[in-house]
Amino acid sequence: MKMKYIHTFGNELKSIFVYRARVLNWVVYDLLSFIVFPFIWLTVYAGRSSIAGFDRADIVTYYILTAYISSMALAHQSRVVRKDIVHGKLNTYLTRPFPYLLVGTIHDTAYHFVTFFIATLVGLAVIFALPTYVVLPRSPLLAALFALSVILTYCLTLCFEELIGLSSFWLGETTGLNQSFDLVTTVLSGQLAPLAFFPLAIQSIARFLPFQYLFYFPTEIYLGKLSSQGLLNGFTIEGLWLLGLVGVILAVWRRGLYRYDGAGM
Repeated sequence: MKMKYIHTFGNELKSIFVYRARVLNWVVYDLLSFIVFPFIWLTVYAGRSSIAGFDRADIVTYYILTAYISSMALAHQSRVVRKDIVHGKLNTYLTRPFPYLLVGTIHDTAYHFVTFFIATLVGLAVIFALPTYVVLPRSPLLAALFALSVILTYCLTLCFEELIGLSSFWLGETTGLNQSFDLVTTVLSGQLAPLAFFPLAIQSIARFLPFQYLFYFPTEIYLGKLSSQGLLNGFTIEGLWLLGLVGVILAVWRRGLYRYDGAGM
């Protein structure tokens, strides 16, 4: 039973390497899109030693980590799911002995398996190129917890993407929903700037939503800005969000199949 999933993963890796130049371009684009931010913030700092608890090395490292997470831990499954539903391609998967959602997860994971190595190599090159402005983890434990948080970031974004894609059972077109989601997460996840830089009202809103666990929580772990209790609370709440989202996905999937007539939407 497990071997068929391993073969599926291997086949997906082969298809990715066929288009390796395109994958490399996507990863480089994700990385370069955040490189400009450290230079902007270094100018903003001017004579200041720190802002909201972030010194210059912290803020540069923050955006390097943001670029790293963006390139190798953000799922992109919603458009694939929408296309399968709207164009009737879902029929093919429903007649196979493979759970559709699991197969989609395998396909997306294979892509990120490749981008992980590319992003890690680029990250190591940046560390050697900018040793003065890069903060290293204070301990192996923090490094391990950061790695765990990045894996959970991927799981969260995969859940969000699956839900947006499955909404095609009712909406058909989900471009607007995708754009709205991207806008909200860019601000409330800490991707645009550390949440500590935002007004208290926005910080309060972000505290009760799962988006901060995409970027802000992992970077805080890496930079050693969380207490033991903060780490425990963060991982516990993130785990609860994941369990809740998985439950919602399964419920939406079952209800969506009742609406699906096999001819697309």
